[in-house]
Amino acid sequence: MNAISTGHAPDRRSGLRERKKARLRAEIRDQALRLFVEQGYEATTVQQVAEAAEISLSTLFRYFPTKAQLVLSTDLATLVRDARGRASPSDTVFDSIHAALRTSFDDLSRLSATGDPDDARILYTLARAREALLGEATGMVGLFAELIGEDWGRDPHDPLVQAAAGGVVGIGIAAWTADRDLGREAAFAILARGMRALEAGFRP
Repeated sequence: MNAISTGHAPDRRSGLRERKKARLRAEIRDQALRLFVEQGYEATTVQQVAEAAEISLSTLFRYFPTKAQLVLSTDLATLVRDARGRASPSDTVFDSIHAALRTSFDDLSRLSATGDPDDARILYTLARAREALLGEATGMVGLFAELIGEDWGRDPHDPLVQAAAGGVVGIGIAAWTADRDLGREAAFAILARGMRALEAGFRP
């Protein structure tokens, strides 16, 4: 019995650490969002966020390397990998990316529901959230190329694969921009039609 208990103890400790980290990450983000809405994004410093969450500045940066990332709970890379892991045998890589990008809109919905949608501070914070999403997507061409190349049986540096990965980023940018200017329904239509057209036009 002792041997069995000892064998499971590291797993329990690891699970507890991960839950504590997740709670702290959520608390930091909640405090940041509260301050952004109350004071505005630009007026709020990362030091103020750290103090509100009762942590050191170095701890904050371990969880959120940039101020823009404080606005988002979305980690696009994780969303894409998770969607790919849940995919059915009939799903293509573009189906997985489409699902992940749709999920990214959850953050924008959460920010929109925080208060008066006409409040300039909330609108400004939403703008920073969209900027953060655009920045994350732009930096993910490599991951998109890796997944598309794997699906197509091609090297991720293949020009066709790289072009398709860049197309994914472009569709994401168009959708997030449409969400701001035209509404969520239009944004989702761009994602759906864009991904279908991209796959049809680029797949070898």
